[in-house]
Amino acid sequence: MRKVVVVALASLVLATGCKGKPKLEGKITGYKEGSATVIIVHAKAVKGSKILVLGLAYKPDVDDVRESPALSIIDRLRSKGAHVRYHDPYVAELNFDEAHTDASGAPLHSVELTEEEIRTSDCIVIVTNHSQIDYQRITDLAPLVVDTRNALNGDMRKTSRARIIRL
Repeated sequence: MRKVVVVALASLVLATGCKGKPKLEGKITGYKEGSATVIIVHAKAVKGSKILVLGLAYKPDVDDVRESPALSIIDRLRSKGAHVRYHDPYVAELNFDEAHTDASGAPLHSVELTEEEIRTSDCIVIVTNHSQIDYQRITDLAPLVVDTRNALNGDMRKTSRARIIRL
């Protein structure tokens, strides 16, 4: 058993300001209050993982990334060795300032949300729940989805092929 993308989950919890125990659909094998460390069975290490972040804006259907938790999430994941890509229909390019430079500060560009992009990602993290994104398609194709915005309704979670972690 190895720490997952969920070492990243700890970063997500801290970066998004979530309090208390995360709601998880997967099997929890460890949880430590305060540090928000969660370990999931049969998962992959963050280092070297391909992580796709959905949505960068601070709220749905806008292009404003000021104070968006996505900036810290991406930076923390990159500093842990993850290969982070993002899709946002409103934000074509993301530039980092000195507040977000734990890892390489190189700009990122929004990727097309293709079937291959979804299938080949080790984890998809929903940071902003834009209305243009087909979340049913995401849950049908992705292996692991971390939903920080409750974008996935009950029916999607029940029929999902993906393991879903809700924060």
